Amino acid sequence: MAGDLHVHTTASDGLLSPSKIIGEAAGRGLSFIAITDHDTTAAIEEATKAGSVAGVTVIPGIELNTEYKGKEMHILGYFIDIYQKWFQELLVHIKDAREARAHRILDNLKAYYGMDIPWDLVQAIAGSASIGRPHIARAMLRLGLIKDMGEAFNNYISQDSPAYVPRYKMIPEEAIGYIKKLGGVAVVAHPGLLADKSAIFHAIDNGVDGLEVYHTKHDGKDEQYLRAIADNYRLIVTGGSDCHGELVDGDITLGAVKVPDEVMYKLKDLHVKRSKPA
Repeated sequence: MAGDLHVHTTASDGLLSPSKIIGEAAGRGLSFIAITDHDTTAAIEEATKAGSVAGVTVIPGIELNTEYKGKEMHILGYFIDIYQKWFQELLVHIKDAREARAHRILDNLKAYYGMDIPWDLVQAIAGSASIGRPHIARAMLRLGLIKDMGEAFNNYISQDSPAYVPRYKMIPEEAIGYIKKLGGVAVVAHPGLLADKSAIFHAIDNGVDGLEVYHTKHDGKDEQYLRAIADNYRLIVTGGSDCHGELVDGDITLGAVKVPDEVMYKLKDLHVKRSKPA
């Protein structure tokens, strides 16, 4: 029994609906997945219902985008209480900020590169999802302005590009605190991709519960380094594909990185302990 603890849907920047993701998970023999969309929990109810039919356990999760020393750092939350009113109000605020940011990025792309990207197209691509840079990149691709998504991120909307606009600012310790307040378990997402590894220890100092040691973009050295940190600080070791539904070598990456069910139980046990009344 194994599952994937890092999965995105059309509720954020994924290409597959929650129900479609569940169908794919069942077809690949996954016993559980965590829905971890960026700054939204909108997919979890649909995924949970589909999972109950398909025999796939759905862990309610989220990936909160934060900033540490001017660079992005993502914090995953597992077994969160998605029905807390204060948290949903925060997510609405973040979504509004994302939309305003996207408008500014489009203005900058036109001003600096002469790229006229209709807002209606970006909205259509995003659907009901919170708009982010991947939706803008897909609009650029559809208009023939770029050859692939990588070109958009490398040349036009990276943090070093003049068209880039900083996101809504949340610091790692805030995200960790929110997740714990929701009864959840906080994990540093793809820490091997962090240019400044001091961010990992900053998160540890602020009470993070685990590290995503296994990830599609981590190599053996990353895994060895991160595993040693996790063991030293007694953190939960997790892993996931970070599937967005895009084809990699002709297939989506769902289940490309799996963890045994004992990892899910470790996360759940901490959630239960954290959720008990004091």
